[in-house]
Amino acid sequence: MRLQKPVLLLSFPYLTTPSPFPDSSIPLPSPPSLPSQSANRNNATTDPLTVKTITGTYTGAPSSQYPTVLEFRSIPFAQPPVGPLRWAPPQPLPPSDRHTYATRLAPACPQYVPWRQSVWNMQIRDFMVQLPAYQSYTSGLMTQSSAEDCLYLAIWKPFTGHAGEAGEDGEEEEEESEDDIGDILRQGGEVGSDGQEGEVDSDSGSEDGEEDLNGEDEDDGEEPVDPDSRTTQRRASQNPKLKPRPKKKKQKKLLPVVFFMTGGSFQSGGIDIPYQLPAQWVSRTSSHIVVTINYRVNIFGFPNAAGLSTSQNVGILDQRLALEWVRDNIEAFGGDPDHIVMWGQSAGGVSADVHSYAFWDDIIVKGLFMQSGSAMRKTFWFDTPGFTNFSFVARNLGCGTEEADDVVVDAAAELDCMRQVPATLIENFVGRYSDAASDDNYTTLPALVFRPRPDDRLIWRNWTELALAGKVARVPALVSNTANEQSSMHRYPVRNVAAGPDQVAVDRQTVDGFVCVTSNTTANRAANGLVTYRYQYAGNFSNLTPLWWMGAYHSSDTPLLMGTYDLNGNSTGFEKRVSEVMQDWVYEFVMDPENGLKRRGWLPIGGAVEDGGMVMRFAVGNKVQQKIDSREIDDSCWGKAEYDHHPGYADEGSDGGAKPGEMVPIAADDDGPPEGEGVNQVEEPSDDIEVEELDD
Repeated sequence: MRLQKPVLLLSFPYLTTPSPFPDSSIPLPSPPSLPSQSANRNNATTDPLTVKTITGTYTGAPSSQYPTVLEFRSIPFAQPPVGPLRWAPPQPLPPSDRHTYATRLAPACPQYVPWRQSVWNMQIRDFMVQLPAYQSYTSGLMTQSSAEDCLYLAIWKPFTGHAGEAGEDGEEEEEESEDDIGDILRQGGEVGSDGQEGEVDSDSGSEDGEEDLNGEDEDDGEEPVDPDSRTTQRRASQNPKLKPRPKKKKQKKLLPVVFFMTGGSFQSGGIDIPYQLPAQWVSRTSSHIVVTINYRVNIFGFPNAAGLSTSQNVGILDQRLALEWVRDNIEAFGGDPDHIVMWGQSAGGVSADVHSYAFWDDIIVKGLFMQSGSAMRKTFWFDTPGFTNFSFVARNLGCGTEEADDVVVDAAAELDCMRQVPATLIENFVGRYSDAASDDNYTTLPALVFRPRPDDRLIWRNWTELALAGKVARVPALVSNTANEQSSMHRYPVRNVAAGPDQVAVDRQTVDGFVCVTSNTTANRAANGLVTYRYQYAGNFSNLTPLWWMGAYHSSDTPLLMGTYDLNGNSTGFEKRVSEVMQDWVYEFVMDPENGLKRRGWLPIGGAVEDGGMVMRFAVGNKVQQKIDSREIDDSCWGKAEYDHHPGYADEGSDGGAKPGEMVPIAADDDGPPEGEGVNQVEEPSDDIEVEELDD
């Protein structure tokens, strides 16, 4: 069923922007009474599932699995990028009173399902955009659950079902005791109060943003009275002029907001990715909101077309407009527009860092979580002269000339023609051309790569130069990696899947493409005196890692963070514990990006790289977490040490012992997995699950 689009609104005569879809046969209604330009809590309805925003009224639904979470699964944040708006910067939606049911996840932006085998489409498909039942994950076709009208976001928020709650109706409530972070977290998991790893003390809570709306009554000369005392009530009944002072009332506290951007190498990705749905985490804390967005990818997000006079990086602009929509409307959902933390995974992490430079003086957010990606990962940038790739596609779809590949005779005509080509034809041509490479030779000419292109407006060729000039947002950051990043991104070993890829090559690519990038990113931030925390995930859980050689592969920490690690069953107690601890730490960062982690003993990295600093390592061997020196990881960048892609696990020995990742039993423990289940490790752990205690 096709989702409704706010098309009619685009042709209202009172709008100053002309409609890209004129239709004189459609009767035009009278201009509605437009909402104010502030979607605050007074815009809520009495329906507990409905919220009124600047751009429309949306009805969500409780999560089927977590009924204490209310989901708004498809809210548009921009006009549909179709027709003349294809490859144009995203256009804001006009104000509207239109009502929409936001109960079905929106389609992803156009992308392709390769037929060439990979770890992703063969082993770990729940990291991909969900496909309809009739489409194979090796179909070699455009994703059938994607569409060009795709600029939507989804919102997950706590919910109890009370009238007006979906929009946080803003009515003042009597002052009540304040919930501290420790109490909040204990509601949804086994978070203790003994100060051990990841466990949050009650004194670390923050009540910022909570204020007395009414304030104290002015002194009218009367003697202060206690409104609850029987004497006061009796005196008031006898003397109408003496009224009890009303109880101090406080506004409902706005919740911090996580703004999540998915990964996919700027080629794929979207909201509807099973491992990235955050309902469990929101249910567990009941005290934060998560927003996930779609943005244009591949040729639709980064066209590099000669006929474009505006930005070639419209996918980044999609992200920015989505963030602006959240800032302007999230209060209607009970979120704090002044307390947003941007979290990006992989290409989303790269994007988060891009925002810190491109919008350094108006970043909007309070903190950045860059998960396995930052702007200094140069392999994401496509910097070639000319506009050969777009023109090559245009010629093959009937929109070009017979001139040489690097010559565009009429750029405007080429662009206009390509805007009329069905999205399916474009996506299938680009995807199948890339798929045509053989297993032995992944190079084709020209290489059809459509990724962010340096323009020195959004994407720079020299990020260090910008950092040294101080043109980077002054907000804290959490930067992370997994221990064996490249194992899932290396060429799939089709001829011997059991043996795996060349680990030496995998290590080299992990170090060059991730470890050194994170180290340099940290150094740039340290040079500007910016707070930067780091972690490494080393887990190797058999229900998430189906092949022993994958280890802690790229993205494998995401199910632990989102709480989706048991999506397909067979999770363990130890895995659950690691998930809760990681969630608690990220929650601490969200609540207070500057000091939340530091208060609990996780110190930021400052100073020169060679001096090292603290890195938190999760799921290492049989430990939930471990504090290490960054030089243990970073020294591999300078050739000072060999990189360890399986920290805490034994390597294959000369005695013919187990291979890295081979399963051995773990002793039963209240916090650990039962006998013979769980972590794909090779060394025999101690009888107790070891947890390293953090300093308060």
